[in-house]
Amino acid sequence: NDPNILQYGKAEGFYTYRKMITNFMENSSLQQDHIFMTNGISQALFMITSTLRSEYDTIYVENPTYFIALQIFLENGFKIETIDLNNLEVFERIEKKKLER
Repeated sequence: NDPNILQYGKAEGFYTYRKMITNFMENSSLQQDHIFMTNGISQALFMITSTLRSEYDTIYVENPTYFIALQIFLENGFKIETIDLNNLEVFERIEKKKLER
């Protein structure tokens, strides 16, 4: 009857599990402090976008896209631009013009 059984774990992942991965990759320079795990895609997206926010202000997504991702991007202050994957030439032209500025 552990009340924590259904709770998410630590944001960086369980230390023991990270240590097991480090041991598994013993021939690399990987350390358990260099590994982070998430409890799902929503948490991963939030962590990644909150880290990137200082460098970028726009996120490009295909249309349609995962609705929870859109919420996460907006919560982190990003502008969202949708891309029609059937017409990538338009996207490439827009980005090329931005780079030329």
